[in-house]
Amino acid sequence: MIFGSTALEVAIGLALLYTILSLVVTSAREALEALLQTRAIHLERGIRELLQDEDGTRLAKEIYDHPYVGNLYRGLYNPEAQLNHANWWIKLFNWQRRSVDTWKRLKFRSNLPAYIPARNFALALLDTAARGKPGDADKAAPPPTFDDLRKKVAELANKDVRRALLIALDDSGGNIETARQNVEKWFDSSMERVSGWYKKQTQWILLGLGLALAILLNVDTLRIASALYENDALRSVIVNEAEGVTQRQNAASAAQLSLADVGCTSQEISGSPAKKPQGATECARRQLANIGYPVGWNGSRPALPENFMSLEEWKERLSAFPWISVPGWLLTAFALSLGAPFWFDLLNKMMVVRSTVKPQEKSPREASKDRPIGAPVPGEAVTAKT
Repeated sequence: MIFGSTALEVAIGLALLYTILSLVVTSAREALEALLQTRAIHLERGIRELLQDEDGTRLAKEIYDHPYVGNLYRGLYNPEAQLNHANWWIKLFNWQRRSVDTWKRLKFRSNLPAYIPARNFALALLDTAARGKPGDADKAAPPPTFDDLRKKVAELANKDVRRALLIALDDSGGNIETARQNVEKWFDSSMERVSGWYKKQTQWILLGLGLALAILLNVDTLRIASALYENDALRSVIVNEAEGVTQRQNAASAAQLSLADVGCTSQEISGSPAKKPQGATECARRQLANIGYPVGWNGSRPALPENFMSLEEWKERLSAFPWISVPGWLLTAFALSLGAPFWFDLLNKMMVVRSTVKPQEKSPREASKDRPIGAPVPGEAVTAKT
């Protein structure tokens, strides 16, 4: 075997492992999102910051109450009751950033929308600026002209929003449609920052879920890599499985990869969002065991300390804990935080590299057909000169 092919197959084995487990972690993250509605929390916070409405009782409330936005969710927007400053996850987030954030957040399980189209926001904001908050507009009033709109915008009390809208209007050349598009771009640029908040939070959540899954299934990256390097038969089985997974998903993108593509049944991955992570975890455990990965506890999972144990019992439990696996668990958790699309893309690339390496192993380079002058023809008898 040429230099590097063993390491390549070990990397393929780890990439397949991380792909399967990342799908489980993603399933758990989606279940948390369905339960907590954190996208809506970040979006509402971003809109309040964009409109410079810290307590949400002025322009932000008028936007959420506007028909173009209010029809996107059920119930009412009540910032006095819905905003909460004491969420534990806010304190943890601030501690991680080593900063103090005075902005309040929505409580979990918010009824507000997780997504607002830029066109809806722009129309709601311009209509509110021209006609006032919902309920104040005159139904019989004609559509406002560009000059009327600019005059109303110049009278807004919110100086930051007033400045932004005036720039959007002045840059439109007197065209209300172009002005609306400018407001949409302003909104989209702000939502990129909100997406950054959500992605950063998701990264930490995936890291925590990945560590929990690594401990639950005893997925030690260092031990698995060593086993793959030393066991040729195991590497061969895993590489064949990886080839099957990439071929089944060849026509779709990595973003469309699901647990069904790695062998999970519909019974295991169906059901309510709260039950999907449990089924996905059981599927991953079964798949890894069938493939042959050295994972799992095999009945030797360390028992958790019970309440009111003596100091000697605590020391005995802690001494029996497999501390040697901690670095491998941490590596697994970090790898899973990168997500299934990352590892599936990498797996595809490594399979392409392997397909070019293997033919060279099986067919060594042929000798040159050019024969020096006077050299004997292969197959001919060589006679000595007299």
